[in-house]
Amino acid sequence: MSTDPSRPSDFGPAHLLALSLAGTVSLPSGFPATGDLYLVPGPESGASRHVLKLVQAVNNLHEITRFLGLEDLRAISMPDGDGSDPDAARRTFGVERLAKVIEEAVAALSRGAAEWPLGLGVVIHVREAAPVLVRILSHFGVTAAEAAENVALQAVHNVSCCEFSR
Repeated sequence: MSTDPSRPSDFGPAHLLALSLAGTVSLPSGFPATGDLYLVPGPESGASRHVLKLVQAVNNLHEITRFLGLEDLRAISMPDGDGSDPDAARRTFGVERLAKVIEEAVAALSRGAAEWPLGLGVVIHVREAAPVLVRILSHFGVTAAEAAENVALQAVHNVSCCEFSR
């Protein structure tokens, strides 16, 4: 028998947050990367009715968008204020604190909205094994001769943020 009289009901908010972060990864990763989080309708045949869309503007030429199931979200880190100040203090909390915002987003989507913002300048914490669809948008210049060729393959191999298998 344990000599520690602690019970789960004795856990405070910090303890519960620590439990919700266990086994998660942060997206986007690499401080100080952040993204704008939206709820969007899921695919007709998918398991998730609603999908999270996290848009990370790497710079003016590169944007990474990640799509993943709402059920994989465990916690979110948001800046104080409206998200426009990158140096603002951040607060991390579990998804239970987002319940009302998610309900509003689901209602908006059911009324026909294409997407609904959940937070700007955020970092989300998701299950390590969560499936994520990644879309990378890059703008770059090439010569007309190169543009006549298949530049998509070149684009994939020249993206500096990720490693791709050749």
